[in-house]
Amino acid sequence: MKILKPDTAGLVYRTLRFNERDLLSMGVLVMFALDAPHDGPPRLASEPDLWKAGAGATGDGPLDAGFPKPCGEWLAYGAAHAPAGTTATLVETTVQVGASQKSLFVYGDRRFGPLGTISAPEPFHRMPLDATRAFGGPEHAANPAGRGAVFAGDSDRMLPNVETPDALIASPSDVREPAGYWALPATSPQRTALLGAFDDDWLAKQWPHLPADTRTDYFCTAPHDQRIAGFWQGDERIVVDYMHPDQPHLAARLPALRARCFVTRRIAGDMRFEECAARPETVWILPEIGQGIVLYRAVAALGDEDADDIAQLMVDFESMTSAPLPAEYYRDRLQARLSLTPPVPAAASASPAPAAAVATPPALKAPDAPAVAGPSDPAAFAELESLTAQIESTTQNLLSKHGIQASELEAHLPQAGMPPFDIKSGGDAASMQRDLQSLTQTLESSAADLMKRYELTPADVEKLTAPVLGANGASAPADAATLAGQLRAAFAQTQQALAARGSSITGLAAQVTDPETVAALNEAASIDFESIVGALSTLGASPTAAAPATQAPASAVLGAPQPPLPLRLNRDDVIARAAAGHSLASLNLSGLDLSGAMLERADLRLAVLNDVRLTGARLSGTDLSGAMLAGADLVGAQLHDAKLDNVSARNANFGGAQLQRASLSASDFADADFSAANLEGAQLARAIFSNAKMMGVKASRCGAAKASFSRAVLAGADFTGANLANAVFDHASIAGASFVDADCSVLRLFGTQGAGARFDNANLSQSRAGLAANLSGASFVGARLNAAVWLDIDISQANFDQSALDHVNFSGVIARGARFVNARAVSIRLSKADLSGADFSRANLMNANLRRARLDGVRFVSSNLYGAQCYGSTVGNSVLDGANVDRTLLQIPGRVEGEVRL
Repeated sequence: MKILKPDTAGLVYRTLRFNERDLLSMGVLVMFALDAPHDGPPRLASEPDLWKAGAGATGDGPLDAGFPKPCGEWLAYGAAHAPAGTTATLVETTVQVGASQKSLFVYGDRRFGPLGTISAPEPFHRMPLDATRAFGGPEHAANPAGRGAVFAGDSDRMLPNVETPDALIASPSDVREPAGYWALPATSPQRTALLGAFDDDWLAKQWPHLPADTRTDYFCTAPHDQRIAGFWQGDERIVVDYMHPDQPHLAARLPALRARCFVTRRIAGDMRFEECAARPETVWILPEIGQGIVLYRAVAALGDEDADDIAQLMVDFESMTSAPLPAEYYRDRLQARLSLTPPVPAAASASPAPAAAVATPPALKAPDAPAVAGPSDPAAFAELESLTAQIESTTQNLLSKHGIQASELEAHLPQAGMPPFDIKSGGDAASMQRDLQSLTQTLESSAADLMKRYELTPADVEKLTAPVLGANGASAPADAATLAGQLRAAFAQTQQALAARGSSITGLAAQVTDPETVAALNEAASIDFESIVGALSTLGASPTAAAPATQAPASAVLGAPQPPLPLRLNRDDVIARAAAGHSLASLNLSGLDLSGAMLERADLRLAVLNDVRLTGARLSGTDLSGAMLAGADLVGAQLHDAKLDNVSARNANFGGAQLQRASLSASDFADADFSAANLEGAQLARAIFSNAKMMGVKASRCGAAKASFSRAVLAGADFTGANLANAVFDHASIAGASFVDADCSVLRLFGTQGAGARFDNANLSQSRAGLAANLSGASFVGARLNAAVWLDIDISQANFDQSALDHVNFSGVIARGARFVNARAVSIRLSKADLSGADFSRANLMNANLRRARLDGVRFVSSNLYGAQCYGSTVGNSVLDGANVDRTLLQIPGRVEGEVRL
């Protein structure tokens, strides 16, 4: 059941059977301020404050039990108060709601003397109005917590502090009803006398429901003199005397609200929207905190005693001063709310969203090669073309690494005031220099916004821009003074943007909880900005900065003497550098054909390898950490012991690749192809394989904790002995896959299709499954599923022999023909499950919940059903030879559960 309600509303609901009708009782509560102006709108509290106030008033008892009452009533909680700044020995409190009024005398502590005389009351500031101060005593059934009742050998007794004005106690032998404004407990004689007979006929025909001859006023909790004929209008006047510490007289009104309550009911496959009339029923007055609560009750007839036919419940409030809105208005609102519910992303659990949503910066329209043809200075334009291409690649890498789509940025282009940048053909070098500066300024502005939105640190940006500075170390800061000015402007723009939102870098750090993010923000806030600008200015004046690109020392970039890098490496360059032991880190090698290349133990960290061909390449021991491999072809590649941590490899093809013992942690392989790949012993923790093709993949003994395989195709995959703790297989296809001996604790299997999968001896404790997942014919022999929650899924013909199923929730499962022989299933929940033809021989089902389960032809031979709850089930059609059925309904003559039905 989906519930939609205002934030100010509390909701209590329950199902019940009364007069042979199944009902859904709904109570809508709202808390209002007693000091709100009578001619203005009510001041309503939040739902958490409502429940907190209710719990503070009623203590251990419930605010409302959920039963519909036959009339309106009111209750009050708190204390009597002497006038502010004084003490009193007697205070007369009064509460009035509408025409219902009640007064109580409240005394200071008094005692009976030896001769039955009553001592003078002691002065008090505040006296609680609860059961402990009313008439009663340990052996007084109406109020065991009270005081004043007469018992043999009891001398010097305390009198009750609270009494009814027309029934005062005058002698030790006087007996009175407890005086108070509080609710009568369900066990009080005043209420239990209204219950029907709990006899054998009730046990055989009506249990667990109330006896059919129970009177409806049993549901009333207020004393009789606090009930009214009919129900409240909703705007009655409230008066309270001497129950507030500072205001001896309080005057208020009920909030004049009209509650509207609607249900959407499933009827023969159709959905019907219905209104349930809601009436103001119960009022609570809490004078000490200046609040009141009113409950509006609605009742709906049910076609299913568990309310499974109710799909949605919607409540709202209207002012009584306006005409009621038509039901169609609320039906349309409900449909609009339901249509706004977003779908859950396939990899949501493995890829958390940013902590705060920030306006997305615009996309940049990168210049294409033909636009720069025919320059007046060919050398300058050649350098510009290379630099522009690398800037484009770096920008795309930044977007890909953090999941940003170019279309997403383009949608924000007009708002950000940054027109697409395009380099026109023709012109001279000076105009191209101006164009390049304009592009640089645009990139700086976008980078600052992206850092802010996606919580990037300066170190992240340095890594991503290394290809530009590495290949063009001299040309990039050709005008360092200009770059310093751009940097100053970008920094100022970032500060201004944050200030416009009332924040700062340090302010952002104070709003997040992730330690790494806080550290990065604090690091950014501590950067000596002016020192960096000064260093850039100095660099601009130095001869080294003005040197040609071919003379730039390679050691400044790679940390060791290496040959100069050409503007673009080809296949032979890459193979030669790898053979010589030179680093290929952070280089842009996109689109190269490196098939069959010998690149073992090469340094390809942060390299850009998008759409590269590496089929059959030898990459064992190679470090590809942080590399970009989108669309790369690695079919049959040798990647033993390789490092692919934090890699972005969407749509890459690893078909038949050998990745034994490789490390792929925290990498993105969404939409990739790993068909028949070997991942034995590989580390896949937190990696994303959403929508990946992984048919026949060998991944035994791999470590894939918290990895996401949502919607992946894993038919015939082998995860024997793997660590899959907290992994996600939502909507994945795992038919015929092996998870034997695997750690699958807290595994997610929502919508998973796994017919014939094998989980023998696996640990599936606390796993979760639902959304029509199909594990029919799967094998769980000897598996541990303790505390797992698998709801409404298909496990027909599955084998759970010798499995551990204590405290498992299998409610609503389809388990026709499933085997549970010798299983331990203490306190298992199988309510509404279809267990037709299942075999529970010799299983331990002590205290199992088989409520309304279908048990036709089930074998319980020699099983332990002690204390099992089988209300509404069909146990009578089962084989119970040698079963222990003590303390079950099967022992009660006449119960339908024990009847054999043909």
